[in-house]
Amino acid sequence: MIYKVFTMKNIHSTSVTWRRTKIGENTRMIAISKLSNVGICTGMVLTWLKKSIASRGRGILRETELGSQHWMAIIQGAYGKRTIPGSNVLSPVELVISLLFSQNLKPCDWLKGAGFYPPEQLVSWALSKPGYSLFCFSFPCADGHMIGMRCEGRVLQMFNPTEGLYQYSNVSSFKQHMRQFLIKEDPKRFKEWDIFSVVSSL
Repeated sequence: MIYKVFTMKNIHSTSVTWRRTKIGENTRMIAISKLSNVGICTGMVLTWLKKSIASRGRGILRETELGSQHWMAIIQGAYGKRTIPGSNVLSPVELVISLLFSQNLKPCDWLKGAGFYPPEQLVSWALSKPGYSLFCFSFPCADGHMIGMRCEGRVLQMFNPTEGLYQYSNVSSFKQHMRQFLIKEDPKRFKEWDIFSVVSSL
């Protein structure tokens, strides 16, 4: 059984230009962004990981507990604009690791690859590292996406910033939903993917 804990929308962007627009007698500045740049999934997932881990087993039950998306956009901006010192020479995955440390999170076990990765194996890997995991992937000619997972005892969750937080009654429903998610993302086009287990560094 799949249960949706809460819903989220991932519609903001840190890659915008400001265009002067005349509306009647007034002039307004309107933020313009390309559709391919819309999304702050990195900032959203890192915020969910940080706050859910800090909840000491309670987890996040409502979207409002994650706070303002302005803060998530700041984290995303550091990723997209590479404002972390030395980040201009880092690969996208190395940059994610730097961002984790900036949020007092620490990557532990790490698995990487390219192309198709069976969703059942993805869930099995997360289950083998009890706690929290982060899965990110990129496409050859576009940005990628990131999700978070929680496997603590009987609590099985996936946080997809585009849709919200899901909880599963059993491993079978977790794997089924992961397959639906990855098929929609077309994993055969994955340029590269990485999965980390994540813990607090505090």
